[in-house]
Parts: sequence; C-alpha cells; structure tokens
Amino acid sequence: MHSNEKIGGFAFSMSCNNKIIIDLQTNVKAYRIIVFGTAIFCNVSVLCTFVILPNIYYNVRVDNVHKFDEIRNCKQEIRDIWEHVQNIKLKPDIFNRTKRNEQAMHMGCA
Repeated sequence: MHSNEKIGGFAFSMSCNNKIIIDLQTNVKAYRIIVFGTAIFCNVSVLCTFVILPNIYYNVRVDNVHKFDEIRNCKQEIRDIWEHVQNIKLKPDIFNRTKRNEQAMHMGCA
C-alpha cells in the first residue's frame, strides 16, 4: 500500500504522515507564488529601466542644451550692455541731460 506521489519534483511515499505531505504541498504552492511574483517583478523592473532611463537621459540632455543656450544669450546681452556703457563713457556730453538742457536754453529752444 505504498503509493508514491510527486511533489515539486520530489517523490514522497504515502506511508509518511499525511500532515507532512500537506505541509510540503502548501509550502511548494507558497514558494511557486513567491517565485512567480519575483519573476514578474524582475521583468517589470527591467522593462521600466529600459523605458525610464532613456527618458531621463533625454530630459537631462534637453535641459543642458537649454541652459547652455540661456548662458550664451546672457553673455551676449552682457557684452551689448557693456558696449553701451563704454559708448556712454566715451560721449558724456550727449547723454548728460543737464548739459543738453543748458545748450537748448542758450539756443532759445526751451
């Protein structure tokens, strides 16, 4: 009356205590669920990595290009302002309002 049962790749004889066999069957089912869950989680993680990392790389690259464009524009504006200030220093009479008003009063325009 020894019948063999295969559980999870292992053969157990029915002459053993039925409680042990039921516990082993329960453990095997639990381990299968854990293994399948782990495999699914691992596959989803890998797929997310393949989707998310390129997006992060693209966004960082676009942000860096935008920052460098802004820096270049800022430098050009600073050069233009500096050039304008240098022109003001070279021609103080043109940009001096008091001097212009005096000249206009002497000419009879005011």
